[in-house]
Amino acid sequence: MEVDHFLCKSNHAHLVVDWFNLLPSCKRCNVQKGGYDVIAEGDIVDPTRANPKDHLCLKNYRFKHLSTEGENTIEVLDLNNSLRMTKVRFEIGESINERLLDADTIYRQVLGAVRPMRPLRRLTRTIEGLLDECGPTREYSATASTILTGSDIYIKLKAYLEAQGQWTITMGIAHAVAVDAAMPCTN
Repeated sequence: MEVDHFLCKSNHAHLVVDWFNLLPSCKRCNVQKGGYDVIAEGDIVDPTRANPKDHLCLKNYRFKHLSTEGENTIEVLDLNNSLRMTKVRFEIGESINERLLDADTIYRQVLGAVRPMRPLRRLTRTIEGLLDECGPTREYSATASTILTGSDIYIKLKAYLEAQGQWTITMGIAHAVAVDAAMPCTN
């Protein structure tokens, strides 16, 4: 993690230590942005002033723009670089999808079990683990959240766990965080 000067140091030296100009950034994005001047060259999304979901959405592991700021952000930060970004999002998505398929297998075991508590606990732990991947401190949490909360399997398993009284308050909070972090394209 690095500190980005949202208004670049080269053109806005007076803001170098201004707290409102300092944003956390991954090294890759900080390097990509470099000396880009949002005032002279075009605004990009400032997550301290705007919700990124108003400007960007995620579809097929690629960001789509919903505004000029979103378009500039994708271009300046190279967010859809196939090797560096899209591939990583794809791998995360596929991992989540595989774990959801495993959870669905466990769900079917629960339905057919004479003693369903053991597989039910396993199902609950699996969903808790998936929700943990969506936590705000996790890298690529928006990608994980978008994939998980948009999955028909997840929606079915959540409803089942709620109906069985196995959906905990902690899971509910983690789900709300995931929904908030998700960036699905609606079109």
